[in-house]
Amino acid sequence: MTQQKSEGQPTGSARTASVPTHGRFALLDRVAYPADLRNLSVEQLKQLAEELRAETVDAVSTT
Repeated sequence: MTQQKSEGQPTGSARTASVPTHGRFALLDRVAYPADLRNLSVEQLKQLAEELRAETVDAVSTT
């Protein structure tokens, strides 16, 4: 069962409209809502930025 946040959004572990990354991106797979970013350290935010860049380049290069 999905836990609900007070804003009515499910927790970050329950993405419903996600893009499958097949486990390639550890942090990107965990972030579903902006509120999920508040729990990340500076180092994790840097890693997330790298994962976002890699996913964006991969997506753009296949279109």
